[in-house]
Amino acid sequence: MTTTHSPAPVPDGDTVARAALAFLCDGSDARMHALLMGVGDADDALRLLFAMARDTTGRSVEADRLFAAGAARWGRTVSPKAMASFHHALERWLHRVRRLPSADMGSLAAWLCRDGEQWIIAPHSPCWPHQLDDLATHADWAPPLCLWGRGAPGALVGCPRPIAIVGSRAADEYGIRIARDLAAQAAQDGHLVVSGGAMGVDAAAHWGALSAGAGDVGHGGAGATVAVFAGGLDHAGPRSNQRLFETIGERGGALVSELCPGTVPEAGRFLLRNRLIAALASTVVVTQARIRSGALSTARHAGELNRVVYAVPGDITAARNAGCNRLVHDGEAIIITTVDCIAEICHEAHPGGCGPDRAEPGGTDPGDAGRCGDDRCNDDRCNVNPNNASPNGISPNGTGSDDAVPGGDVPDGDGTSSNGNTSGSDGADADARIVLDAVRACRRARTPATADGIIAAIGAAHPDRHVTIDGTLARLAELELRGAVDCEAGCYAIARRRRRRTGNENDSG
Repeated sequence: MTTTHSPAPVPDGDTVARAALAFLCDGSDARMHALLMGVGDADDALRLLFAMARDTTGRSVEADRLFAAGAARWGRTVSPKAMASFHHALERWLHRVRRLPSADMGSLAAWLCRDGEQWIIAPHSPCWPHQLDDLATHADWAPPLCLWGRGAPGALVGCPRPIAIVGSRAADEYGIRIARDLAAQAAQDGHLVVSGGAMGVDAAAHWGALSAGAGDVGHGGAGATVAVFAGGLDHAGPRSNQRLFETIGERGGALVSELCPGTVPEAGRFLLRNRLIAALASTVVVTQARIRSGALSTARHAGELNRVVYAVPGDITAARNAGCNRLVHDGEAIIITTVDCIAEICHEAHPGGCGPDRAEPGGTDPGDAGRCGDDRCNDDRCNVNPNNASPNGISPNGTGSDDAVPGGDVPDGDGTSSNGNTSGSDGADADARIVLDAVRACRRARTPATADGIIAAIGAAHPDRHVTIDGTLARLAELELRGAVDCEAGCYAIARRRRRRTGNENDSG
């Protein structure tokens, strides 16, 4: 299904200023990030650089002071070497100021957006994916100042925890098939699939998501896919993937870059691009990679950012599998042993495929971005219970019809709990969902999903609930009988043989 999106509005002043700063530093730059933190406002920072380009008299000392103040606020120490690096960067920025067409914000906006061909979003936009902010706290690289894009900007916030699928450009049929199958399953569950738009595994992941009907935005559709590029979007490549890029935009996905139009995707920029892919996702899967593959840099960025990394093993005699095998060997990734694992490695499915295209840049209330409006939806972004209930239908105070305590009294077949109190099927289903979520939480934390581990995970997620070991074991036994979990040597896992989730199957993810 092809959807039509209204033209992106002209970006506001702060967004235009951020985009101009991104042009000056030719992408993301920790020194620009520190200066911006010192100044406090992108528009003021841009005006300072415009003024310094005309005359540096009396302003160089002020720039040094602001840079040092911003670095301190960022938690960095300004050494003489760092200050010298700032001076070198500042000289380059001032040289690039002369390449801007005007200091007028309206003219700058038109030039930076290529007269409306691309949209720009900044951190205050309702479509901004705030997981990118982790780059300022968990890695050496600064977060992007803004993002340029084509397609549906709301795709970036339609799924709270996207999955990234990456790998080698020269992948064989095995790596491509797994990437496509995993992406298709993820998209069927409504998850956003992120990759880099390249040949091989990246293209397979994007096409896999699209094959699931990923662009049918709104309830009733599946997930979307986002491609992140290492140059300006007017240089999005390879050319052989142009039909793929057009299809992504037509079907509710997005093409994005932190680099302004006209920027050529040079080799070093691909490694910087990979940190964005890692930051956007909560789960990163490498399906096939050589030892020196750029996909391994994505995996390592993901590890630094506390994302969960998975790798698909392969023939140990083939160089194209060496990177994935090494990730598993070194404990940097969890091994994937089946393609039917999306319910286990991703968060709970979006019932009906929650639509990503809910907000345009500079448009609606940020709180509404990505919401589908269906009160049956279990996605925290989508459901707001008017009766002050949490999105999963469980009252925050632990009371109400859905107050079936995980690990507590288990409803019997007649709808009555073992202590004789009435308990509806909705409560039992809510109870089962919480236990299944706890099993997944153990997996993501790389801790054994034993009964004790599951109880601890439930306690962390629902501190107001009373949990008992007997009740937890009873609930797990019931879930095992229903085929929702498997148990081996006292450790539980989401069952590999589980059916795909439908809107009424509360025991699946």
